[in-house]
Amino acid sequence: MDASRSENSRKTRWVDDALWLLRHGDLVGASELIEPQIAAQSTDAPTWALWAELCRMRGRLEVANQASSRALELDPHSGWAFVEKSRVLLAQGDVDGALGNFERAFDADHAKGKWMREWVMLLLKQHDYERAGEVALAYCENQPKRAQAWFILGYSLERGGYLSAAIEAYNRCRMLDSRFRFVNVSLARVFLMMGDIPSASFRIEEAIADEPADSIAWFTQARIYQSRRQTEAAEIAIERALALAPDCPESLLLHAQILREAGRWSEANCLVERAIELVLTDGEIRFAQAWEQLSTGDFGRGWLDCEWRSHAGASRQCIERLPTARWNGEDLHGKAVLVWCDQGLAESIAFLRFVPRLARAIRSRTGEMVLLCHDSLHDGMSAMLDGQVSLLHGGTEAFEGFDFHIPLSSLPLFLEIGIEDIDKRS
Repeated sequence: MDASRSENSRKTRWVDDALWLLRHGDLVGASELIEPQIAAQSTDAPTWALWAELCRMRGRLEVANQASSRALELDPHSGWAFVEKSRVLLAQGDVDGALGNFERAFDADHAKGKWMREWVMLLLKQHDYERAGEVALAYCENQPKRAQAWFILGYSLERGGYLSAAIEAYNRCRMLDSRFRFVNVSLARVFLMMGDIPSASFRIEEAIADEPADSIAWFTQARIYQSRRQTEAAEIAIERALALAPDCPESLLLHAQILREAGRWSEANCLVERAIELVLTDGEIRFAQAWEQLSTGDFGRGWLDCEWRSHAGASRQCIERLPTARWNGEDLHGKAVLVWCDQGLAESIAFLRFVPRLARAIRSRTGEMVLLCHDSLHDGMSAMLDGQVSLLHGGTEAFEGFDFHIPLSSLPLFLEIGIEDIDKRS
């Protein structure tokens, strides 16, 4: 036998044997099998890639990083090494580096395995829903009979707002595995977002029948009851969710909403405070707390906590993509400030009363103000502002050409609005 082929066979055997041990939970045996090859300065890229994986699992991140780099020196197209490099960088807090190496693994045509799920979830955390959907679809194309792949695609599409497509992907998951965990809950959640309450109810009842101790299913059931204005039933369902998962901030917030609808403000405030203690920096929770504070006249803290909306959900995604800087009161010297509606129509109406006062503040700093608001509000605002402020149509593309922006719901904090101002006409 050719000597080089014999050597390659031995290298492959070491790696295959170590992988077999690792699949059966024998991290010690796998490490003991591979470590002598590393000590002998192996020139086999898979050996170094596996060593990187083993060291990462043992918490030896710097050694794992060096091992993955060595694997890539030996084989610049090693998808396995790119994946391990991504995992190590992510463990070290380098999200951009991890995403870049996942892309390189994909370009290297690495086997479309479970690592793609890790990549999709990381993309979702970064709110890159378009790329997450593309990667999840590639995973499904490579693993068309894997229920989990279709579930991940459904979740990616759901997060990206493609609800009908998400339903199709979730249903494909159910066809492959009718008892796949969370698929009925996910279908119920999407149907609820689409306003199809009967379908949402049908799916959540199936989910609870299959998993009666699933806190997420009971949380979703509570939301469905809430959408039907069945407050008592919603409270029972959310109490069950909290009995199963007492420290879930989302459930605490939903319980607070349900109690507010029943006029039980004091109990609701206690639940929000408890949620904040659990997740002090969660934007959704702090934003919810703001409305509690404003409802009780605590305007100082309420307006301040309203700013947490920039760390919550769609507002965060929108603000992160804006091409202009936020205005914080500096002199303008002829520059323009765009004021834009960052909330829904009803919330925007409540904040528009402060626009004339802001316009005066901007003029005093020798600047110009333009208001970007809902089309249905244009006529009323034109009459209120009497030509002192220009009105604009459009989406985020309208921000181009402006020097600064400020969200409409930030005006009360900027203008230091107190209780004495609320009943006044600006």
